[in-house]
Amino acid sequence: MRLARTLEDSQVDGRAANHFYVYLHPHDYDSVYRQNPALASELAGYVTHLAQQAGLSLPAPPQVELAADANVSRQQVRVRAEHELRREDPTTQVQRLDSLEEEALSALRALDAYLIIEGQRHIPLDRPFTSLGRRTDNDVVLDSATVSRQHAQIRWRYGHFVLYDLSNRGRTLVNGQPVSEYVLRPGDVITLSNVMIIYGEGVTRPRRPRPAGDDGGDETQMRPPT
Repeated sequence: MRLARTLEDSQVDGRAANHFYVYLHPHDYDSVYRQNPALASELAGYVTHLAQQAGLSLPAPPQVELAADANVSRQQVRVRAEHELRREDPTTQVQRLDSLEEEALSALRALDAYLIIEGQRHIPLDRPFTSLGRRTDNDVVLDSATVSRQHAQIRWRYGHFVLYDLSNRGRTLVNGQPVSEYVLRPGDVITLSNVMIIYGEGVTRPRRPRPAGDDGGDETQMRPPT
């Protein structure tokens, strides 16, 4: 999870870092390498998979290095990312970026996820990153004095949308429980301070009133969250 978050935070104009240093306490480092000497290579493949899901362009194949660091506490992880640029054919680079973006967008379209803000505003989640907060440069602006200027983010990860709390004040809840990071499921009720948001997936067309005596016929209705 630390590696995934560092990858996402490293992106600049759609390009992510491709060299990652994972620091562990010396005891944990020795234990990890005894159990799985090929872990660094496996994590590099994991980074490639995450970048494809998020539609991020990597300037070169990712590399992951594990290192011992006595300043890291036991059972904790610290990750540092670096951008390593490599010359390549600009045409190939553009084609790779377009392909990754199309894969991510195709998965988003298939999921058809959305937010319902205060039972009134319908916000489709049709891109890998959405910011929520009081500040006007957020993707979803919440007009409430108790909402932080940058309150939360919703990011596409592991084939799901993940909610991240940025307020650091315990004012981001899902189904009544405070969260800092949470994989969203249809029907989840998100509360950002005093603003209630429902997360849903699937058919999003609003329900229309039925005339008296109408048994429904072929009319399409919004599927309730499950």
